[in-house]
Amino acid sequence: MQKYSQSWVLSQLGIPDALGTPVFPSDATLRLWSIPSSLTMQALRGYFNANPFGTSLLPGTTIGRYDGRVSLPNSDPRLQTDGDPSDILISQPFTNALATQLPDYLGYTAPNATYMPLNDNIIQVWDFSHDGQPMPDTIPDLLGALQLNPKLQVLAENGFHDLATPFFNTEKQLARLQTVKGLNPKLQVNFFQGGHMTYLDDVARPQMKRDLTYFYQGRRIPTALTLRTLPPPWPDENPAGTPTGSSPGATATTTVAAAP
Repeated sequence: MQKYSQSWVLSQLGIPDALGTPVFPSDATLRLWSIPSSLTMQALRGYFNANPFGTSLLPGTTIGRYDGRVSLPNSDPRLQTDGDPSDILISQPFTNALATQLPDYLGYTAPNATYMPLNDNIIQVWDFSHDGQPMPDTIPDLLGALQLNPKLQVLAENGFHDLATPFFNTEKQLARLQTVKGLNPKLQVNFFQGGHMTYLDDVARPQMKRDLTYFYQGRRIPTALTLRTLPPPWPDENPAGTPTGSSPGATATTTVAAAP
């Protein structure tokens, strides 16, 4: 999976060849994945190709990146200025709410300023490189933090319908910590119906609040997975201390500072 993952991520950003020729699975490989994933060949082909998944799964339709439950026909003129139907749904309400929330509740004012919920121009020129890699990999950093402070508690909460940070990939990435001998972090992972901003879902919001209450009280969340119960990482994935994109056999690059 590792050799396909970077091409897939870049394809979702609209730049599949940013790191060279994209690498996608063959039909033979997709057939092997079809049974365990319960996905049709059409769905798998739509998922793993150089075109963004949101416009490939359902011909003539764009589905939301932030929330796959939201869709619009490709002919909808609103898609000319915002290619994510789920973002179109929430952008104006967010902007309106923050226009009063910032000054009235938080006491923050910025005369003559305009609030922008998302700035694509900045995203396109942002330098995402980290630790010598063109794209960031947070798992080595998380490992360093856990080794520095073994009492650190970690909670990851994901929406099933989030196509920006797909929930199963979160499981597989965090599972790389299983490769570190003797590591037993206080890690919990849970999932809810909803998209990237999972709290917008009326069903998920009280469930997330319940989880946070457990978390801040230092209690085990009954429905959450732990590092021990996460599915194992992809067989060809780098160990937790080596950034994805490095040679799997490379020396771990995580640096752990000594506690004072």
